[in-house]
Amino acid sequence: MDLVVLALCVQIWHAHFVTAASQHDVSDIVKCAKDAGRWKLRLDRPIWAGGYDKRFCFEPYLVRKRIDYVEKHNLRDGLPRRPWSFIRDWHDPTI
Repeated sequence: MDLVVLALCVQIWHAHFVTAASQHDVSDIVKCAKDAGRWKLRLDRPIWAGGYDKRFCFEPYLVRKRIDYVEKHNLRDGLPRRPWSFIRDWHDPTI
């Protein structure tokens, strides 16, 4: 989907992620994330139950708030704020 990931936290029972603006429907993004997780884990069954939370952020302070929320989960898990190299800084001018 060529999405820009601004924050990601993967935990035992759930995951959080924040993406930059996209032309894709949120339900398609969630399905892609579920499929990628299932493929990586080599599971032959669903790994998420129905439903998810979506929040559109139109103000910079709201974007920062959502990113901080996700990054704090990583810190609590003993990881860096951005544990994967593909996570981009939302101030990156190339986004």
